[in-house]
Amino acid sequence: MKHLQIVMTSGVAAMLAVTVSLAADSSALNVSVPNQGPCRIDMSPVPYALNKARNAVRALSSAERARGVEIVLAPGRYFISAACELDDRDSGMPGAPVVWRAEKPGTVFITTAHACDAGEAKDEGGGVWSVPIPKGAQHEQYFARYYREHEMWSIPIPDFFVDGKPYTAAQWPNGEDGWTEIASFIDRGWMKPGQTSDQRPDEPVRGGTFGFVGDRPKRWVNEKDCWLEGYWCYDWRCTLIQPKEINCVSNTITLSIPHINGVRISTNKSPRRWRARHVRCELDAPGEYYIDRTAGRILFYPFPGTNPASARYAFATVRQRSIWAKGLKDVEFRNLVFEESAMRMMQLENCERVSVMRCVFRCGHDEAMIIGGLSRGCKVVSCDFLDMGDGAIRLGGGDERTLERGDNIVEDCLFRRNSRVRLVSSESIQFTRGVGNIVRHCEITDQPHQAVRMNTNDGLFEYCIVSNCCTKADDAGSLYKGGHPICRGNVIRHCFFKDIRSLLKEASMEAIYFDDSDGSSLVEGCVFENAGRYRLPDGSSGAVYTNGGFSNVVDNCIFVNCMSATGCFVDKDTTWKKRRTVRNHMRKGDLELMQTELYQKHYPIMKGILEGAFDTVDMRMNLARNSVAVDCNRFFPKAGWVAEGDTCLSITGDPGFVDRKGGDLTLREDSEVFKRLPSFRSIPFGKIGLLRKRDPGI
Repeated sequence: MKHLQIVMTSGVAAMLAVTVSLAADSSALNVSVPNQGPCRIDMSPVPYALNKARNAVRALSSAERARGVEIVLAPGRYFISAACELDDRDSGMPGAPVVWRAEKPGTVFITTAHACDAGEAKDEGGGVWSVPIPKGAQHEQYFARYYREHEMWSIPIPDFFVDGKPYTAAQWPNGEDGWTEIASFIDRGWMKPGQTSDQRPDEPVRGGTFGFVGDRPKRWVNEKDCWLEGYWCYDWRCTLIQPKEINCVSNTITLSIPHINGVRISTNKSPRRWRARHVRCELDAPGEYYIDRTAGRILFYPFPGTNPASARYAFATVRQRSIWAKGLKDVEFRNLVFEESAMRMMQLENCERVSVMRCVFRCGHDEAMIIGGLSRGCKVVSCDFLDMGDGAIRLGGGDERTLERGDNIVEDCLFRRNSRVRLVSSESIQFTRGVGNIVRHCEITDQPHQAVRMNTNDGLFEYCIVSNCCTKADDAGSLYKGGHPICRGNVIRHCFFKDIRSLLKEASMEAIYFDDSDGSSLVEGCVFENAGRYRLPDGSSGAVYTNGGFSNVVDNCIFVNCMSATGCFVDKDTTWKKRRTVRNHMRKGDLELMQTELYQKHYPIMKGILEGAFDTVDMRMNLARNSVAVDCNRFFPKAGWVAEGDTCLSITGDPGFVDRKGGDLTLREDSEVFKRLPSFRSIPFGKIGLLRKRDPGI
């Protein structure tokens, strides 16, 4: 069989049978059809390299493309100033994909960050250095009126990287855990209607005012680009607002715009914490930076061991995706590193059979990837998602209207520290509205808030490890689902939830949280260790918790050292009737879909919900069966859960784990669990987690 070869060189080779020359710069793209050898495009990191290779693929005939095409990227950094947009013209064919791959793994870096000139690094004194803002870096857009007039989930300034390490905007108090507390609440400010019953309809729109202790904020009076980041009302909502006034006489700060929930203490009883960000006079600790717009320079305090005169600097301002695919089919991306970007790195819409394999996504300001629209059969396999700013993957696909499955898969992927910029609701994995999508054999760890959001239909989350999450939150779950009554039929199977505990003094959190009357999910064959906590001894939280929901099932699970295995807040009948369709969360058309014969046949419970069959509290129950609680304070709360017969067992001490201290919670064959619960099925604990051997250097 003949193969096609496409070679990017610095000149035109006259020997080639077919030549396509692109004159955007001095490079040329040359196409040949040799008798032997792989079908191949060799690329070097020149301007617009990805788009040039894309155009070369488009020039191929169907017969040539049927042989398969490889686009091989030479080592280097590929700067993206405008998205590489791919569509059906760039597709491969079933069994003959178009493959984009690195010539050598770990050597190809795709970025939207401008490089700063290390040759112009300047010692500013006091440990602070500076480099010039790169030409063409559109940083002023981040300081525009839009950002000043809205509270932001993440700080709206460009990211800055030194030798691949993300730096943080100069702040007080210093450090990731550097917070101070509101000393007094002067004026909660205007709030979104419905947040409280005592707000007058004619209240003026204004920011809240609070008191502080000490003299530190007085240093910021003349700072023009300062932001205040705070958990202003709840420990599940952290936003940034600029100060309107810092009053050095009354020791008060007034925010420039309202916080949606008001500046106040509500159901989260722990002290309200806040800090100052991007403050020039607070640039005093390694790893901090400040953008001096007047001088046109980036000031930074380097980490120990950094040589500012030879370091690699990157300034991420380009609000563009790196890869944006629409209607793409039969394409693979392999062994590429996407890093240091201001916007998401890859977006797949209405794509089919697109695979992303052994790639790394790291150090972006937003999330890494979206799979959405009507995408089907796409795969993300053996990839690492590290230090992303606002989550990692939004996984959708399939058709809600017909309930046709997407069967998009995320498998064998590592997710770590993916709330670097946005501290709450930036889950590493978000099942977005779709049908039949799958996450399996993944590891998600080190999230200050939630790790997984599962608002989808017929989704599957299996053989995953979720650990060290919800560490700085209240009223949260490492896996969260809720607010969309149309989303049903989800399964969480053979997963391990470990160390789901907040560091806050007064906080409640769960391993799995079914919120806002959510129901119809199955939790099967999972293991929970040190997972879930409630504020008070009679609290309702649990490792698996439902807020007003019912018809959830816990089957064949093990709970180890949890305060409570299951938990429930039971809605009053009047509350349930008001929110059984959670209209404030529902998308347009959801209620109509819930009333269709298709949905009511697929989810028989839906008809009963809409017709009021569950309007009395004794009908709204959750079921636990064939499960074991080991060294837990309790199995059930006072209400909301029932056990199937005598199949739920509480045990004190080791019930027969292979190696509890060593972390192997596989039950031995002689475990007393099998003796006392003959129907209990062995959980494949050793198969949970990544399939590959993880690089210890990651």
